[in-house]
Amino acid sequence: VEAAGRIVSEMPLGTPPLRHHFPRRNRILAARTREANALLMEGARPAQVDQVVLDFGFPMGPFQMGDLAGLDLGWDPEKSSSATIREVLCERGRRGQKTGKGFYDYDEKRNRTPSPEVDAIIADFAAKSGKEQRMISDQEIRERLFYPMVNEAALILEEGIAQRPSDIDIVCWAMAGRPGRAVRPSGRTRSAWT
Repeated sequence: VEAAGRIVSEMPLGTPPLRHHFPRRNRILAARTREANALLMEGARPAQVDQVVLDFGFPMGPFQMGDLAGLDLGWDPEKSSSATIREVLCERGRRGQKTGKGFYDYDEKRNRTPSPEVDAIIADFAAKSGKEQRMISDQEIRERLFYPMVNEAALILEEGIAQRPSDIDIVCWAMAGRPGRAVRPSGRTRSAWT
């Protein structure tokens, strides 16, 4: 368990000396999240990015995950400066499923629908940042989301945090809700069910 915790850049709660330390961000998923946010600035929409991740076999995409966890997790309204799309959403009361709106709009049963308001926020934010919006293919999204995860996994191996690629496969398989396909650090894909 401790080895698995190190792989995902977390200290398990029962591991001394950080017995009560909260887990840090997952390095592998953080790489995917950075690219997902960059894709929004370039013209992709949350629903498109999430659908690519769902089609790959994960149970939810990065923006669905953010809405589920709460976009205000770690957000400080006193220090908020509209510096990121997430900050702007939180400032407008779009804090995820708990408020009925985040990257998506939610009905009373928490069914999500794309939000025209969020699309406008993203387009406005990108324009103010000087980013040109364009059509982005699903293939480009897939490569830009998953290649950084593979690279981060390779770094984890190189740093000696994990001993072998199969250690990372197990952790990725578990954190992804056991997808039908898993990406190995070598860049190959394999069926998680075989």
